[in-house]
Amino acid sequence: MDLNSASATVLQVLTQATSQDTAVLKPAEEQLKQWETQPGFYSVLLNIFTNHTLDVNVRWLAVLYFKNGIDRYWRRVAPHALSEEEKTTLRAGLITNFNEPVNQIATQISVLIAKVARVDCPRQWPELIPTLLESVKVQDDLQQHRALLTFYHVTKTLASKRLAADRKLFYDLASGIYSFVCSLWNHHTDTFLQQVCRGDEAAASNSLERTLLSLKVLRKLTVHGFVEPHGSVEVMGFLHAVFERLKQFLECNSSPETLEAHKIKTAFFTYPTLMEICRRLVTHYFLLTKEELTMWEEDPEGFTVEETGGDSWKYSLRPCTEVLFIYIFHEYNQTLTPVLLEMVRSLQGSTNLEDTSAILIKDAVYNAVGLAAYELFDSVDFDQWFKSQLLAELQVSHDRYKPIRRRVIWLIGQWISVKFQSDLRPMLYEAIRNLLQDQDLVVRIETATTLKLTVDDFEFTTDQFLPYLESMFTLLFELLQEVTQCDTKMHVLHVLSCVIERVNMQESIRWLEDEKALLEMTEEVDYDVDTSATQLEAILEQRIDILTKFRDKVKSFRAALQEEEQASKQINPKRPRAL
Repeated sequence: MDLNSASATVLQVLTQATSQDTAVLKPAEEQLKQWETQPGFYSVLLNIFTNHTLDVNVRWLAVLYFKNGIDRYWRRVAPHALSEEEKTTLRAGLITNFNEPVNQIATQISVLIAKVARVDCPRQWPELIPTLLESVKVQDDLQQHRALLTFYHVTKTLASKRLAADRKLFYDLASGIYSFVCSLWNHHTDTFLQQVCRGDEAAASNSLERTLLSLKVLRKLTVHGFVEPHGSVEVMGFLHAVFERLKQFLECNSSPETLEAHKIKTAFFTYPTLMEICRRLVTHYFLLTKEELTMWEEDPEGFTVEETGGDSWKYSLRPCTEVLFIYIFHEYNQTLTPVLLEMVRSLQGSTNLEDTSAILIKDAVYNAVGLAAYELFDSVDFDQWFKSQLLAELQVSHDRYKPIRRRVIWLIGQWISVKFQSDLRPMLYEAIRNLLQDQDLVVRIETATTLKLTVDDFEFTTDQFLPYLESMFTLLFELLQEVTQCDTKMHVLHVLSCVIERVNMQESIRWLEDEKALLEMTEEVDYDVDTSATQLEAILEQRIDILTKFRDKVKSFRAALQEEEQASKQINPKRPRAL
């Protein structure tokens, strides 16, 4: 694809794709879809969205198409994957400068750079981190902010990788840049405090944003970048500095206006007002609407995507009220905890299956208990509640009770890392296995999510999980083959990969410990050769058994994917029209 001749053509089609006229919009979208696999298409998109003289809507659309293309075609094993030559050019172009003037586009560019970094950094993109570190030190406010924004998204993405080799790379990265990021945070914090004390609100607002971004980077490095954070002098120094900074913030904000605002807040949020807000939010705004229940029935996968959408609280009423509830409950938890617990007590016992309103109220109250899990840690005996009430509710198989089955398994997922006895896990695994066979697809997808949270928890042990491993895998693969939407398939795949990783990790640790014990035994003068050999054979047989099961599951999954790919080719045999 010749970039000069193609740019005008692609720009024209992108302009048409921003039209409100469907007669113009639909052909443009179809043409862009056909170009997705054309060599050079993403280089043209890069030139368009980095050209600040073009229309913002066109640039916005270009960056979105570029970002979606990374998901589909960046990996070498992907069908129609981008060539290594083009990827090299794109990587260089993405970090040439950080001067995007439009906030929304700047955020999208930062996210797509992070997506590329997840695949290529540091092996194929070693210059990314050094370039970002240099760019955050420039004097230009805009470039500094954009580079820091990108730095945060890249750090966040790299911190989310869970394979052992990737964890090691992130540990090395964290140890190499931690002191620099601490200095960066201190610099922006000092600047912000000085500007606030001078009353320079505009400059202080800009400095505060950079302070928060550098603090977010430090949070990711601190939590995910050290095997034992408490053993690092740098980390402990940073944590001590945070508390000192809090004192400075409080002193700087103790102005007459701040004190007056606190008085107004205290006068408004009285006990009766807070109690009414809590009850009204839970029993009115948390209820599933008729439209949502209809979507549950007609488009269950779309319903689950809407429920878990990261930004849904910005434009949907119920997720928005859930965020409001979390903030208010956190601020006034001592006042609101008795109110919420009383609501829970009033709903204990069986619920009339004919009373839809009562089912939806219970769903809403359980939702509130899950959202406030950390605040309720000392007030709820969740283990007893699980045994005496929740487990029984998971066993009610009536179709009308599916909102409660789905909500209860979600609720357990919220509490699993807060308070849940390890000896109850086999009962939970049994319940999860049963719910993965539920007649309702939404319940099964939610159950898969809770399974992921359960195995990804700190207290997870393989010994308790192994009796359920094979059946869980079979059910998850069946779920993967049943769902049709890409987002849902990716979600189930993520659950599968998490289970594999956690089981492999724990089994590897146990095998290493067993092998270490055997080696220590051989150092004894009179060790029993036959016993050592027998134990070693047992370890190897167990490894082979588990790995063979994993291999067979992967083969089945690959065959299913190949069948789907063949079917999709037969449905849509069109070839992309060259530019």
